[in-house]
Amino acid sequence: MKAPVLLVVDDEPMISTLVTRVGRSLGFDTIALNDPQEILGALSHDPNVIILDLSMPGADGVEVLRVLAESRCDAAIILMSGFDRRVLTSTSRLAAQLGLTVGGILEKPLRLQNLKDLLRTQQTHARPPGAAPATPPLEELQRALTRHELELHYQPQVDLRTRRWTGVEALVRWRHPERGLLYPNSFVGMAEQNGLALALTDEVIDLALREFDPRSLGEPADLALAINLPPAALVDRGFPEQVLRRVGAAGRAVRGIRFEVTETSVAANPALALDILTRLRLKGFGLALDDYGTGHSSLELLHDLPFDELKIDLQFVRVIDCDPSARAIVASSVRLAKDLDLRVVAEGIETAKILDIVAAIGADVGQGYHIARPMPWAALGDWSHAWSGAA
Repeated sequence: MKAPVLLVVDDEPMISTLVTRVGRSLGFDTIALNDPQEILGALSHDPNVIILDLSMPGADGVEVLRVLAESRCDAAIILMSGFDRRVLTSTSRLAAQLGLTVGGILEKPLRLQNLKDLLRTQQTHARPPGAAPATPPLEELQRALTRHELELHYQPQVDLRTRRWTGVEALVRWRHPERGLLYPNSFVGMAEQNGLALALTDEVIDLALREFDPRSLGEPADLALAINLPPAALVDRGFPEQVLRRVGAAGRAVRGIRFEVTETSVAANPALALDILTRLRLKGFGLALDDYGTGHSSLELLHDLPFDELKIDLQFVRVIDCDPSARAIVASSVRLAKDLDLRVVAEGIETAKILDIVAAIGADVGQGYHIARPMPWAALGDWSHAWSGAA
């Protein structure tokens, strides 16, 4: 398998050399760039991870981030600077708003162990081959829905106190006949922009109802199933009745099925979203506020909408072991959720240390690559056996 590619963008030769050597020692193909204005050319190497210094002659880090965003760069970006942590944290939020993936932050002077830990973390979830290919034409997605080329991978969730498997999140993939396995960033946005989001969601729900059978794996029947809802579902008054009919037609019970929505999904029409989400709860479905902490009106949503679960965004969880501000945000979010009688799920658990921290803070459920990557339903039995033996 091809080694992941690390791109180091820093004008200080000593730092650049150090980071390059560490990257190579960990198995990365490493490229050093000392002129930030050459970043576009360096992207031809298709980096998996970019370590970016924020203060360089010619272009500051924010300017480079804008270029990366305009180029639709999908690498994990580790921000590095001698400025105080609040500057790094603000820049990481800006990067996330630009649609970039933030892999962590490094303060100068560099601590070698922090650098190694971040690179190892990124190595464990380097973009899989085919994770971000060019977006196929719309006609191919329309045919895929007709020909049922979509499939689901399931990411397990575990109780952080008992370490017992409690449920899964269903994540859509497209098994393209020529392009191979395509990930959501290749087609979900296209579906939403072209009126296909509800058709895609219907396909996901039908697939999940056919496949999700814990007893087939020798697991308790009370495992939960989480499904993401697009904005289009929250402006369709008929959606609650339609999904209830689909569940009934599949001979399944509503209990244990949870829909996840983000703040942006609600934003198009908050009053109508309140109508639809309330009726979903009245019909027995669970509701989770996803990506909590990334929006501007999450508190208002928690007050107004009938959620029973809060999912803390992975951008805070995955750095909780090295970022005191992120740790404080997670801890305060957990306290708020407990006061509101909400279950708390921590996404982005990528090391055993992070799992222990979020468990100690009081989160209820964990999800992330340390626990398991998303996988086909048939693979969950082997994972469950291995997880039970290791937990």
